[in-house]
Amino acid sequence: MNKMYFLLMVLGAIVFVYFAGERAGRLKCVKKQTESEMVQQSQIVKLQGDVNEETFNRGVADIRRVLREKYTITE
Repeated sequence: MNKMYFLLMVLGAIVFVYFAGERAGRLKCVKKQTESEMVQQSQIVKLQGDVNEETFNRGVADIRRVLREKYTITE
């Protein structure tokens, strides 16, 4: 009878460790995915800031000059 309780306790411990490990792995995966998304988002924000800064610093005359140089009536 004592052996049966011991085996049930060991089996219960194994099941508990399995599910705890599965949960820990899932949390690790979610953390890694979240960090990856944060890096991508920060790169996007930096790129948008660079583009906006360049656009803001250009004057209307400069934009017209560039358009005139790139595109002519003959095209």
